[in-house]
Amino acid sequence: MIKNLLYALFLCIYVNGIYGCKKYYVIDTIKNDGHLIFKSNEILKICDGHVYVHSFGIEYIGKKEHRRAWRIVRKKRVSKEDASQDFPLKYGDKSPEFETSVEPMEILPGKYRISSDLACYSGGNIRSLTLFGSFFIDANNNLILDGDNSNE
Repeated sequence: MIKNLLYALFLCIYVNGIYGCKKYYVIDTIKNDGHLIFKSNEILKICDGHVYVHSFGIEYIGKKEHRRAWRIVRKKRVSKEDASQDFPLKYGDKSPEFETSVEPMEILPGKYRISSDLACYSGGNIRSLTLFGSFFIDANNNLILDGDNSNE
C-alpha cells in the first residue's frame, strides 16, 4: 500500500507539479474462486450512491516485457438515474456499458499495476476519483499483495 501511495504521489507531482496534486485512492485486489477481484472499501465508505467506472486498466510488468494486461473504458457518460454499480470488478468481465480496448491477457507470474478513474454520488454531488494499486503473482499462481513480494 505504501508503494502505491508513493507511486501516486510521484505521478501527481510529475504530471501536475507540486501544487496540482489531488487525492488518490487505493484499489485492493483479492482472489476468490480463482478469479481476481478489484475493489476499494475506502471508496464504498466515501460514496453513498452508485460507483461507476470511467476507465480501468492493468499493466503487466514482467522481467522481460511490459504490456497492458486488460483495459476497459465506459462507452458513454452516465447520469445518476442510469448509474449501475460497477465496483467491485472481476478480471476480464465483459459488460455492455464498456468498450474493451485491451482484451484480458492470461495472468502470468510477475508484477501488475492497476489504475482507474471512476465517479460516485456522495452527499448529492458527483465525485471524480482516481485509484491506483498493484499486486504480484508468484510462480505458483498465488496472489501476493504489494509489500509482501520482497523477493521481486
